[in-house]
Amino acid sequence: MGKNQKYKKILNLGSGIGIFRKALPPWGKDAIYINIDNYIDIKKLKRGTKSKKGAYMFAMYDDKAEFVTADIRKLPFPDDYADGAELNQVIEHFSWWDVIPVLKEIRRVLKPKAKLLLSTPNFNALAKQWTENCWLEEYLVKNNVFNLDTYINLNEQIFGNQRGELGKNQGEIHKCAVNPRFLQYALTRAGFINFKIVSYAEGSAVPAGLGLNSKGRRGKAFRCETIIAIAKK
Repeated sequence: MGKNQKYKKILNLGSGIGIFRKALPPWGKDAIYINIDNYIDIKKLKRGTKSKKGAYMFAMYDDKAEFVTADIRKLPFPDDYADGAELNQVIEHFSWWDVIPVLKEIRRVLKPKAKLLLSTPNFNALAKQWTENCWLEEYLVKNNVFNLDTYINLNEQIFGNQRGELGKNQGEIHKCAVNPRFLQYALTRAGFINFKIVSYAEGSAVPAGLGLNSKGRRGKAFRCETIIAIAKK
């Protein structure tokens, strides 16, 4: 490590099946992830990463990556601990009542002026998808699709993963309808006073340099309309 470079601790909150060691931009080349999830069995994940079967088809685990089993609502870190945090496709899995306490807890463990990067599906778009495609027969005919899995995958995009091994736990289900206005309210109530919120259309390119690949989804486009927030403590 260079003399003028500082080691950075970046919290990869709700890491899921993507456990990484080296943090991605914009955190700097010496930044390391501390991966945190309350539902992942790390031994099963390591085996699943090798097998690439079922729920672990896209699983990733970096050798020597740090992993902590913890509930984001009560993080096992002191105040002003982390240099940054990522909360990617996670906040919607908490209940409406938990969103603000979760953001407050994240803010607590961040150092002054540290940054939170947050991404979440825009519920405004998900609600529109549901109202336009809720009837199976109409969906199949309208989209010229005759594969039931396609319809199920659409519903899982709206409601959260409800199949497979990971779907057995409550961490995979969408519990809160997050849109830009609600997120603005929640960040403000949590004490963040400097933040920017942008919604990206389905299929648009994932902005470079935001660390948004830490979940193991290395695609180049958003699967659904997605909100990205950048907030500073």
